[in-house]
Amino acid sequence: MTKKINKITFLVIALISMGLMAWAVIVGMSAPESDKIADTMRLVGQYDENGEPVKDSLGKIVPPQSTNEGIESMKSATIHQVRHAEGLNYINTLNEIKDIDAQLVMYEADYNTSLARMAEIDTLKVNDPKAYKKDRKSLDEAYDKASKFVQEYDQKGFAELLKNERDWAARLDGVTGADFAKESALVIDYMKEKKAGFEATLESYKNQLEESREIFDANMGVFTAAREAYGVEVVKSNVDPSNENSPLIEDYAATVDSYLEAVKKHEEAVKEDNKKPSKQREISVEVRDTLKDAKETVTDEVIASVKEYGALQLNIAKTTRTIETAETNIKTVEDAVVAAQEEGEYLMDLAFAISINIYWLYFLMVFAVVFVIAGFILNLIQNPNWIKIAIVVVAVAAVAIIAYVMAIGHGWNDGAVLTVLDANGESTGVPFGLGTLDSSDRYIFAAKEYMLADVSIWITYIAFVLAFIAAIFSWIWSSVNSINRK
Repeated sequence: MTKKINKITFLVIALISMGLMAWAVIVGMSAPESDKIADTMRLVGQYDENGEPVKDSLGKIVPPQSTNEGIESMKSATIHQVRHAEGLNYINTLNEIKDIDAQLVMYEADYNTSLARMAEIDTLKVNDPKAYKKDRKSLDEAYDKASKFVQEYDQKGFAELLKNERDWAARLDGVTGADFAKESALVIDYMKEKKAGFEATLESYKNQLEESREIFDANMGVFTAAREAYGVEVVKSNVDPSNENSPLIEDYAATVDSYLEAVKKHEEAVKEDNKKPSKQREISVEVRDTLKDAKETVTDEVIASVKEYGALQLNIAKTTRTIETAETNIKTVEDAVVAAQEEGEYLMDLAFAISINIYWLYFLMVFAVVFVIAGFILNLIQNPNWIKIAIVVVAVAAVAIIAYVMAIGHGWNDGAVLTVLDANGESTGVPFGLGTLDSSDRYIFAAKEYMLADVSIWITYIAFVLAFIAAIFSWIWSSVNSINRK
């Protein structure tokens, strides 16, 4: 009967062990790759309400206070990685939403300043033409700069944004990083609304282009003829100046500058040519007249029209690329948010499975020790053998004494302590203890804690070695006896 109970007990334990191991393996197959888990483990610890790791005075993440808290922080770690990933620009978008009021107010102030500067220069032209002509170049540059900003402000509808988009900062108010689902939804909605704004701006540029198409075509025809007469090619520029691999587009603002430079060089060449005797002059009368006629057709209105056309074409190309980039970024952030939440859940499941398996291992170890000791005691009761008892007592005492001697050799009683290491693995001089590093009630380990831990560890090591030796010896002894019986 006893043997039958033992068999059933061991069968149940074996089945539970196999089931727990299979569970951990299955959960592990769904978990992220090992490199992602390794990156996440660096961030496992306590997190504040904004979803940021809590750090001590050494800049190290404060560890969790319980196993459950550690498992929960697995998900927080994956979310933290998404929020701060450079390629996603998530945290920058979040800060942009928080600062949107300040940005729009700043744009409004710059807009009013630009309008005032333009009015000031216009007034100077009328009231003091001499002063204007004296500093015409710098004043024209200042006027163009202010005019471009005013035009951009009006085209992008910053005034309307100032009224409407204040709501974003209010919607985000009170939403913390810990509420990642709500925070990420707001970030993605904001990115989509920005994209819609870009699409509206693109439509506005296209409408402006169509409304003035006839005027642009006429002026472009005049300019093209003059440009070709001077041998000036259309300049092409990158749509995105920060990316040399971005598409090229005809840049008429730069082309106008090249044309004007060509006209200036020709006029200077004509002046130098006129200094020579008429028979030695290199520039023919026909060329002079052709280029002069071409230059006269390109009035200030033509130049302004060509520049406006070029600016619209460039803005259309840039805005189109911005929309494409926004679409890619939105999709990337959406995928990353879903992946972070899923991977966080998988990591929590894996950590929980591992935790249960570890607890089960502890149970098996305790069960094995109790089973062996109980079996030994029952055997002694049924078959008393004082020699065996003496051997066991001596062995236990010997193991305890050896472990104590090994532990005391580490100098715990002489003030030796273990210290916290920095990120480079160097000692910080801060002793180990219970509680967070900067906590006022932190408990520092003393000699008795170090001695108890060290002795326990050595007893475990020695016991495992002796158990292994005993198992080998028992097997050899059984083998020898079985041979002798034969």
